Amino acid sequence: MQAVHAASQCRHCKEEIRAGAAKCPHCLGWQSKWMLDPQSPRGILVVLGILLLFAVPLLLLTRATLFRDPDQGLDQLVISESEMHHSTVDSGRFVTVVGKLRNTGGESLKNPHFEVQFFNADGKLIDSLASNSYNLIIPARSEVSFKVRGVADRPAREYARYQIRLTGVSRARIF
Repeated sequence: MQAVHAASQCRHCKEEIRAGAAKCPHCLGWQSKWMLDPQSPRGILVVLGILLLFAVPLLLLTRATLFRDPDQGLDQLVISESEMHHSTVDSGRFVTVVGKLRNTGGESLKNPHFEVQFFNADGKLIDSLASNSYNLIIPARSEVSFKVRGVADRPAREYARYQIRLTGVSRARIF
């Protein structure tokens, strides 16, 4: 005596399959309506919806740095003092410029980008450094310390003078 199985139709290829089957033996498509099947337009829409759910807030939170004018805010920053130092450690020679950065404006700024040029006694450019000070926030109408450090290409005696300037900054938005 042969057992009689109830049959249903595959959600994808429409072939006859055993009722309650989790997967179609013909097309290998999952039968659950909640499975994220790549063949199902519903699954694709669910995945896109989840991506948008996370992407939109992320874009809104980072819009200050994604869509900013690189020079915006530079006019309110002043390097109020700075000094050049040399050091030699086991890993090599280093040149460092430390100083204070004053924000004269009414808006907080962050992540200043510095460029330092080093000159010899004859005024010839002999070295340079570029540095982003990530996570450095300069509150409105206040002063913070900064440090730009890099490997020195020449002996300390050749570094006669330096020039430091700001080349970029971001607005520090607090949501």
